Amino acid sequence: MSSLTQYFERKHADLPRPRYNSGDRVSGRWNGIPFVGSVVRDTKPTVLVHSDLPVQFSGNVHYVLSVKQSDVTRLQVIE
Repeated sequence: MSSLTQYFERKHADLPRPRYNSGDRVSGRWNGIPFVGSVVRDTKPTVLVHSDLPVQFSGNVHYVLSVKQSDVTRLQVIE
């Protein structure tokens, strides 16, 4: 019997690999507003990001942002 890792690799072999993994720290701009947060999900055209601070836009407060992949950059870890 193969391991679960091998099973899921074979099961999802035809799907594109995501650029960002869940939990990756990213920064970027959403509607011209800078943000820093964690990736929730990476679907091909967009990245769903949970912002560290709430973002107010058009009178509404947003905690989860849907951002284009080109508008997001991974934060560098300094050790």
